[in-house]
Amino acid sequence: MLGFQARKNRWSAVAEVIYLDLADMEESSVPLRIGSGIGAGLQLDVCAQLQLEVWLVQAAGAYDVLQTDRANLGVLFGVRYFSLDSDLSLRIDGPLPPELPTREYSRKGELWDGIVGVKGQYGRKWYIPYYLDLGTGSSDFTWQAMTGFGYRRRWG
Repeated sequence: MLGFQARKNRWSAVAEVIYLDLADMEESSVPLRIGSGIGAGLQLDVCAQLQLEVWLVQAAGAYDVLQTDRANLGVLFGVRYFSLDSDLSLRIDGPLPPELPTREYSRKGELWDGIVGVKGQYGRKWYIPYYLDLGTGSSDFTWQAMTGFGYRRRWG
């Protein structure tokens, strides 16, 4: 995750990049319940492996419509890109031949959205930053919000 912000007078630029690469594997045995005869004690061995790769990239510009010594409020506009790549591998081994082939499933998706919102902060030495954006485009509706607490020192 990487964030960037630059300011000059009432104008500012913000950008962020988030990258996720997640993978997990789960193995389990599933008992077969075919009655009390021949298949009563048999089981299937199931192995599933999932991998996700996600990119979220966002860039926006903002203009402060309100600036005081205690607070500022900026209106922002920009673009957000979201990419998701998922892979699922599923293997089922049973007690009887033939073994089932491993199944592979893959899906990819990309979304481009325009965003509008507000950002700013309230306070002097102790302050509260805030951020809210709403987006639409390839997706029906997106939003992102953030707030927190901060403390200013003379050197930073």
